[in-house]
Amino acid sequence: MEFLLPLAAKSLLIAGATLLVLKLMQRRSSADRSFVAHLGLASIALLPLALLLLPQVQVETSLVGAPAAIQAPLAKTAPIAGTEEVAPAAMPFPEAAGQPVATDVDWAFWAYAAPAALLLLFTLIALGRLVLLKAKSNVLVEPHWLTALARAQRRMGFKHGTALLTSDELRSPISWGLMRPVILLNKEAADAHGQAEAIIAHELAHVARLDWVKLLLSRVTVALFWFNPLVWLLAREAHQLREEAADD
Repeated sequence: MEFLLPLAAKSLLIAGATLLVLKLMQRRSSADRSFVAHLGLASIALLPLALLLLPQVQVETSLVGAPAAIQAPLAKTAPIAGTEEVAPAAMPFPEAAGQPVATDVDWAFWAYAAPAALLLLFTLIALGRLVLLKAKSNVLVEPHWLTALARAQRRMGFKHGTALLTSDELRSPISWGLMRPVILLNKEAADAHGQAEAIIAHELAHVARLDWVKLLLSRVTVALFWFNPLVWLLAREAHQLREEAADD
C-alpha cells in the first residue's frame, strides 16, 4: 500500500497536467497534440519503474541536542546483596509450542492487482484475436484496390510491401506492423471502391505514425492505473487524436 499511494498521486498529477496542456493546445495540429498526449501516457506508464530505480530521499534524524538522559548510556546496576540474578525465562517460539503462524494478506494490494491483471489479460486476448483474424482473412486481389494501394504507398514514401486483406469479422478497418505492414478491411470498406485510396492512405498513416504501438501503450497504462479516472480520459483523448492525425 505504501508503494501504491505515491503512484496514485503522481499519476493524477501527470494526467491532469497533460490534459491541461492539451486544452491549451487546441489551436495546434492534431499531430502535435497527439504527441503530447502519448508522452503523458508514457510518463505515467514508467512511474512504477522510476519509483523502483530512482534513489529515494531518506530523512535521517540526529541525536545532537538531545537530553543527556537519552545520550548517556544506562549504567548497569549492581545486584542487591543476598539476591541472585535470575535470567528471564525464555519464551517459546510459536513453532516450538506447536502454534500455527498467522500470515497477513495484503488485501489493498490484491484489490489493485486483480483489476490490473484482468485488463492486461483482455489486451493479450485482443492481440491473440488479431493473429487469428489475419490467419483467417482473405487476400484482396481486386485491381482497383491494388492500384489504390500502389498510389498511396508511392505518395507516402512507403518502401516496404503492404499486405491488403479482408475479413467479415471486423467492424472497421485496422492496420499494424512496421517492416511488413498489414491493412485488414471489413466487408463494408472493401465494397467502397470510390474511397479506396482514402481508406488505404488513412491506414498507412496509422502505420507510419506507429499508432498500433501507441494503442498498446494506452491499454497498458490504463490497466496499470485503472483507478485513476484522469488516465481513462487521457487515453480516450489520445485515441481521438490518433484518428484526427491520420485523417490530416
